[in-house]
Amino acid sequence: MFATAGDALWVFTGYTGVAFDAAIQLSATAWTNRDLVSIGDHDNDGSADLLWRDHSTARLLLRHGKPATGGAGTDLLSLASAASSKSGVDAQYGNGWTSAVIPLMTGSADVNKDGIPDIWAITGAADNGIVRFYPGGATHHADPVGVIFVDWRTH
Repeated sequence: MFATAGDALWVFTGYTGVAFDAAIQLSATAWTNRDLVSIGDHDNDGSADLLWRDHSTARLLLRHGKPATGGAGTDLLSLASAASSKSGVDAQYGNGWTSAVIPLMTGSADVNKDGIPDIWAITGAADNGIVRFYPGGATHHADPVGVIFVDWRTH
């Protein structure tokens, strides 16, 4: 499980059903103005990727993870910073994701069965709080589809 606390990015590993085996701080800086969206394999290379929103630029950014030593799982340190990632940079995945336009969102497992994680979002006041589904992609999300057309901002 990944989480932020203030400016730090953490990963909790080894969940036993009662507790985690370890809490590992991946980064001590830069996470105050960011939202974690999802952890999933966006490029189908077998390693988890980190998708997040940068409030200062209103962009979604994708950090590609590297395989762990021995090939099983993901090297967690490759998700700690852009420089440590597979591509060495955080790639733009979407733009215009301000808190006013999209106040709430969550990543999800692959809903449309294309093998790539997806995003669910509730729009802001300008779009009356409708629920949208954003199909994921290897390099950017696809156009959204309206799913629920009543105001969900208070649910």
